[in-house]
Amino acid sequence: MMAKEAEGITPSFRQCVAMRYKKDTIITWFVTLIVVTLPLILMGIIKMLILVGPSSFDPLAKYEVMIQQIITTIELSMIMAIMYNMYTRLRTHSQRDRPWRKSLIVFANRMGANTEELSYIDERICRREHFALTSIIVLLMVAMFCYCVYLFIAVAPLHAYYVVEEAATAVYAEGLIIALALCLVQFVLIILKVLTFPYKHERRQCEFTLELSKCLGEVGITIPPMIKIVKHHNILFHLFFLIITAGIYSIWLVISIFKGMNHHLINQWSYEEEMLRVVESDGREVFHEYMPDYFADSQTDKKQYDRLAKRNKAQVRSHVKRENKMPASLIIAELFLVVLCANYILKIVALECEISNNYSDYIDMFKGVTPFLDTLQNLQPKQIMDLVMIPVDLLMITISISALLGIASRRTSSWRKVTRTCITFVIPLWLSFIGLTNVSGLTHIFDFNVYITTIVLMGVFLMMLFSSSIKEFYSPVGEEVPGIASWFRYIFVGNLEGKGDEIAVIDDVPDH
Repeated sequence: MMAKEAEGITPSFRQCVAMRYKKDTIITWFVTLIVVTLPLILMGIIKMLILVGPSSFDPLAKYEVMIQQIITTIELSMIMAIMYNMYTRLRTHSQRDRPWRKSLIVFANRMGANTEELSYIDERICRREHFALTSIIVLLMVAMFCYCVYLFIAVAPLHAYYVVEEAATAVYAEGLIIALALCLVQFVLIILKVLTFPYKHERRQCEFTLELSKCLGEVGITIPPMIKIVKHHNILFHLFFLIITAGIYSIWLVISIFKGMNHHLINQWSYEEEMLRVVESDGREVFHEYMPDYFADSQTDKKQYDRLAKRNKAQVRSHVKRENKMPASLIIAELFLVVLCANYILKIVALECEISNNYSDYIDMFKGVTPFLDTLQNLQPKQIMDLVMIPVDLLMITISISALLGIASRRTSSWRKVTRTCITFVIPLWLSFIGLTNVSGLTHIFDFNVYITTIVLMGVFLMMLFSSSIKEFYSPVGEEVPGIASWFRYIFVGNLEGKGDEIAVIDDVPDH
């Protein structure tokens, strides 16, 4: 029985480490800032095109207020998507840490240590880390998506078709009230969690690893506890500065929130990489990079340990950032996904203008004069496609944001998103170019140059597929980099070698 247990522990902890590529998300504050400001930048560009651009953009002038309403609503929906990712990464990381702790308890048991207190700490952490608001936050995201579809198809074009210029401001404000309300409700629900969770969670992990250090020390295996890196956030302090700075302080606060969880993730990544060697060697290996001063005195008391931890913070951060540093070439992939988000936003604007330009063909369907299906049957295929593409493009914006935030997290799904998009993005451009699809009207007013776009996309595709630094970055720690054939197959189907079904064994741990 003991032999079977021994055989299972090492791959179990390795699976827990490998799960970080699926469960942990490092959100770069600068990339997030670009995503948040992207709709506003596009709004400014469209205004400039209307004022000084080619004559092909002149028809947009009469829909300027509608365009402002659409882009501002998209801005709010993108903020909600980012907040959702901020909340979700806390929940998924907490889920990952449950089997992570349990596998270390099994290892300590196998080494002959007394793990009664360790198991008690683990159970207490599981009870305290709960995410009861997850369902409500998901419902808010669904409500925002449905409202955007309704607003963009049935409301915004109707206003643009009927409203006189004097009433445009009132219509613009009315259309944003519900979107703003949904965004504010989500903010209120998640702000306390995203502010306090990283510090509390890391403190609990440090308590667990401190007890683990004591247990293993009793059987002759010396490991350091995890270092506390995340700073504590005083809610009243932040609230005070938000008020006296009229909200400007929120920029620094958001950056601080991102950095707090990021610091904990890279702290744990560094710790578990060292711990992996100890587990797989049955305690014969020792920590080399993570807080080496700890081994100078095996009888280190808590105060001395805190001083050592403080002195080693910078070393731990520099080590893990060096080992997990994102290749510079992936900045191109991030910029590509930003451009992709911009493309989807501009597509929605163009579709809205096209629908408004021919709204008399749609109006009976939304005013209820004739049955919905009867009116739908009278529409041309291109008009039906315009209606369908609005929710599709909205969904693609959310997916692109998730992929963009996952690039720095070594998430292979982001790698696949970039490579797949390089292929799928260029196909409709060439279909339009050779005349197989309709290019009339305002729908294609923001289309890119087909030759330049193809060259850029193929360059990004080849970079993602053949760059050794990128493939090494996305390969699990301690495993060989898969071959070109495996990466190419992964673009279209299946799992990448080393990140497949063996990880799924512990992927569905229930949320306490």
